[in-house]
Amino acid sequence: MSLLRTLTLLPLLAACGPAEKLDPGDRACTAMGCIDGFYVTVTSSGAWKAGEYVVTVVADGVTTKCSMTFPLTSSSRSDCSGAGVQVGLSGSLLPEAQQSISSIALSSTPASVAIAITRDGVSLASSVFTPSYKTSRPNGPDCEPICTSASDTLTVSQ
Repeated sequence: MSLLRTLTLLPLLAACGPAEKLDPGDRACTAMGCIDGFYVTVTSSGAWKAGEYVVTVVADGVTTKCSMTFPLTSSSRSDCSGAGVQVGLSGSLLPEAQQSISSIALSSTPASVAIAITRDGVSLASSVFTPSYKTSRPNGPDCEPICTSASDTLTVSQ
């Protein structure tokens, strides 16, 4: 190492001071967030055909209906009759064959969830779920928040 480099680094190293040992109990928490609830990934055996779709969710006896029209446009969204249910739409700027309902998310943690999907009144899928919720602490074992969530999959027959 050159003398100039050594003289440059020496004040920086001195400013750092002696190394200190951290107490194993001193842990910094990160700031990751999480969302509680039940998340269902929706898959399909084929392309989503043109028509009026209705997603009906019954969570612990409370019914929410969400409606949407395919093909999707850049302004498409699902209109739901109640709070706490969100239907994910995917591919609104893609060709019709690549558009889909991608997910159904509930912001609550119901013990029982029934989901049905219809197109123009014809049943495409229905299932009853009994979610197995897990808790996690994404920011560390002694850090907030505590997250409670579960997930599953629903396959639609086209």
